[in-house]
Amino acid sequence: MRLLHTSTLTFNEFFSSDTPVYAILSHRWNAAPSSETSYQEFLYRNAHATHPGLWKIVQACALARVDVIKWIWIDTCCIDKSSSAELSEAINSMFGWYRESFFCYAFLNDVSPVAPNESVAKSAWHTRGWTLQELLAPQHMAFYDAEWTRIGSRRELAGEIAAATGIDASYLIHGPYYDSSDDREPFQDVCVATKMSWLARRQTSRVEDMAYCMLGIFGVNMPLLYGEGTKAFMRLQLEVLRKSDDESLFAWCYHEGYDVEKRGGMLAPWPWAFEESRNVRRYSEGRHEASRLPYAMTNKGLEFRVLVEQWAGEADEVEGSVVEVGLNCFLQSKNGPNSVWITLMRERKAWARVERETIKARPHLYTAVRRMGSVPYGAETRTVTFYVRQPGL
Repeated sequence: MRLLHTSTLTFNEFFSSDTPVYAILSHRWNAAPSSETSYQEFLYRNAHATHPGLWKIVQACALARVDVIKWIWIDTCCIDKSSSAELSEAINSMFGWYRESFFCYAFLNDVSPVAPNESVAKSAWHTRGWTLQELLAPQHMAFYDAEWTRIGSRRELAGEIAAATGIDASYLIHGPYYDSSDDREPFQDVCVATKMSWLARRQTSRVEDMAYCMLGIFGVNMPLLYGEGTKAFMRLQLEVLRKSDDESLFAWCYHEGYDVEKRGGMLAPWPWAFEESRNVRRYSEGRHEASRLPYAMTNKGLEFRVLVEQWAGEADEVEGSVVEVGLNCFLQSKNGPNSVWITLMRERKAWARVERETIKARPHLYTAVRRMGSVPYGAETRTVTFYVRQPGL
């Protein structure tokens, strides 16, 4: 980890065993990359004193000195982006760096000193993919306006930030660490679908970064392959699938007006598919866990085996057969919890997900899978293997 000394403005590299106390900066990159100061520019002092990127670094260091913090990490100048290996290591480590920082300064360059509290929620900082982990990971954090004047802490501004991001205020108030006596759920334990919903309306300059910015939030690692496009988001979901049995990963839907007749796979095509998943929750006691075996991505598609109702004959093997699969999650609404279901249609030698514009949910049902129009619930069951093809992989 390369840190910048807040007084001498010189770099030093540290490893986990000897990393000193440090501050960290969260900010929105300027639209023109040239307006940020890179590692090479800062190292060789190629940036002019009035350069906006350099001024941002100087101001962040000044804040840290006031707090008697000797070191700071700033993504623009502390990563040598000419090294793909260093960039990959930094992105895979970044969540941990924000989490372990002593203090995080969030600079909102579009928030005016005039009535800053009212404009915090409107800041473009809340629309960027990378700032999601920068919001959630630090233990201590404060926000600053365009003139580097303190607006308030994350705890003090939790209501405004929650309204802007859709993230429950409790996760903003209490941060990533919870006392053992605290019975509130830490954000790390929130289901996959809800975390994805926090990303749904955000953007990144590079397509692949929509996946890479979520690595730390999901606690996974994967190599960076700039140029792979939307496949990066598919790879992210596969990594989550390998680590977790959280079926809310499949609790997504298409935007209204999308071609819902198109048949798709179990994995979402893009984060916006989770926009309606904010209120999805996992069952505290796995309702269908006993009927599930591990998922696996094969050359036939995503494989999963479940206990299903006994269907008459081999109707489930017929082209056009339709089944509904109950996921181990529910949609919380004002009328209470409703189980989430997805619909699969038989196509040739595999199954395809019938894509919808809304998340399909209905009152709690205990059967994991049923064939539409088939025998009543509670009939004899057997194990069936489904292969659902995944477009985009």
